[in-house]
Amino acid sequence: MMDQGLIAAVGKDTMRMTSQGHDYLDAIRDNGIWQKTKESAASVGGVTIGIMKDIAVGFVKQKLAEITGIALA
Repeated sequence: MMDQGLIAAVGKDTMRMTSQGHDYLDAIRDNGIWQKTKESAASVGGVTIGIMKDIAVGFVKQKLAEITGIALA
């Protein structure tokens, strides 16, 4: 998780979640998004945690575009 920038060290034995980590957790908070993310990863035989985050955020952006009509890059 540290290598992917989801958490960062703030002391010898202390970690904190980064903004990217919060983005990932916010994206998978929705059960539908989480299910789609897991299914997508499984369909290719597994992916890295960084790719999991990208897939989840992509599904969130897709959902927002459907609701608002605004495509997010």
